[in-house]
Amino acid sequence: MRIRDAIQEDVEWIVDYLAKDMFSLVGLEGFYNTQYLKEEFVPNLVANHVCLVAEEEKPVGCVGGIITQAMYNPDLVVLSELFWWVAEEKRSGLVGAKLLHAFDKRGKEIDVDYISMSLMPSSNVNINAMTKRGYTLT
Repeated sequence: MRIRDAIQEDVEWIVDYLAKDMFSLVGLEGFYNTQYLKEEFVPNLVANHVCLVAEEEKPVGCVGGIITQAMYNPDLVVLSELFWWVAEEKRSGLVGAKLLHAFDKRGKEIDVDYISMSLMPSSNVNINAMTKRGYTLT
């Protein structure tokens, strides 16, 4: 498995998988505008922020985040995760952990002050694994 930067050709499948596996599972189907995500939001994320793809013979996961000023302190820069998706058949393996590691590494490379992750209530993420990697629950 390799992890690479997303390219514009990845946008459509990223949005399709997010809409199918993530947004629909949390009951937020109407909250997201997939046309906007495909035409503007995810292409901007790929071009100007952080969007990484895990692939074997085909994509098996992705993580994306926006680089922005901290909400409560404009002197700080945050890489804020917006989505972190792994194909269902790969969720018991290391794909998610490798994506998280690459996302964290990228944040350090671009010298952000903080990296922010969020978890949905339905997430299967092992919170203990996150805290072992230095993340703090707030």
